[in-house]
Amino acid sequence: MSSYLRYPDIHEDLVTFIAADDVWLAPIEGGRAWRLTDDRQPVRTPRFSADGAHIAFISFRDGHPEAYVISVDGDEAARRLTWWGGKNTLVLGWTSGGRVLVASHAGEFNLRHTVVKAVGLDGSVERLRYGPAWGIAESESGAVALSTPGSRPPAQWKRYRGGSAPRLWMDTAGEGTWTQLLADEPASLVDPMWVEGRLAFVSDRAGRVPGSAEEANEQANLWVFDDEVPDGASEPRQVTHQGPDQGYVRDAATDGRRVVWHSRGRIFLLEDLSGEPREIEVSTPGAEPEAFQAKSAKNLSRPSPDHGGDASLVTWRGNGYWLTHREGPARALVADSAVRVREPALLDRTGFGVFATDAEGEDSLEIHHLTGAEPSRR
Repeated sequence: MSSYLRYPDIHEDLVTFIAADDVWLAPIEGGRAWRLTDDRQPVRTPRFSADGAHIAFISFRDGHPEAYVISVDGDEAARRLTWWGGKNTLVLGWTSGGRVLVASHAGEFNLRHTVVKAVGLDGSVERLRYGPAWGIAESESGAVALSTPGSRPPAQWKRYRGGSAPRLWMDTAGEGTWTQLLADEPASLVDPMWVEGRLAFVSDRAGRVPGSAEEANEQANLWVFDDEVPDGASEPRQVTHQGPDQGYVRDAATDGRRVVWHSRGRIFLLEDLSGEPREIEVSTPGAEPEAFQAKSAKNLSRPSPDHGGDASLVTWRGNGYWLTHREGPARALVADSAVRVREPALLDRTGFGVFATDAEGEDSLEIHHLTGAEPSRR
């Protein structure tokens, strides 16, 4: 089984990404990758410094998300930069002066108030004028674009069109005068980037729900404003056209010319805005997922006990079980990773139980003999 690759970033001939709860490096042409960290703890959003000498990232090594930095050549261990203890902390990139852009709600009044701060490698912290943001990008001319915080990433809340969708704002002169771009767009607008001097972002704005089957299956893709200085009247064009087989463009990053992202655990590279993306195929030796023992008390449904109180019909992690109240194994009545059952109930004292199932797409009822002596029926 191949590793699930996430959060890529690019610098010259290297790409960094997350796999198996560690930060990795690999050549942009693909091939064998190597670990940069070895903590085996959740990490995210590694970002190269402008000179490519360091990578900043978020690690849960100490139980909560904090910003760390590590040298690319591996001559020193990862060093912790923040001590905030906040639940929501993100690395957004680097300043041109070599400080890490970190957004966090630590010290703020609201969990979603992830204010941008510049953190120096010496641990110094400066609260910047940008306010809350999920993504930020500054052009060579000084123009700044940012996306506001949202509740969930677009890939987790597909084609969401509510009031918590991230918005896109632009400060053309970098002086604090902001203009909202695509003010009437209800879709999420994330990952602002300056690519070849143009403002690009990621959105599933082409999706329409309700709409045709094609519109309802639209994925998040890369978009770009061809205007050199976009304003409130500017309209973007779609650059990539990933469909349901490829999945959402997720966590896109750029070096100013090329764009990388991950989709369904695979890393893609776009060499220029007029080209076609290609997959960066890498191997991560030693990163194959290991077996784990799931905790039985977690995700366990409310039990439906039998008349004598000897056993219960339950669901756990989408599967259905006949569970004895004493020692002994649980009997799996439904154990299919492609099917989810729920709402277990006993049919009086008949020896049968029923689940709601999505086995045929639309929800239906499925009846099972509790000992498995008879085939199930819908």
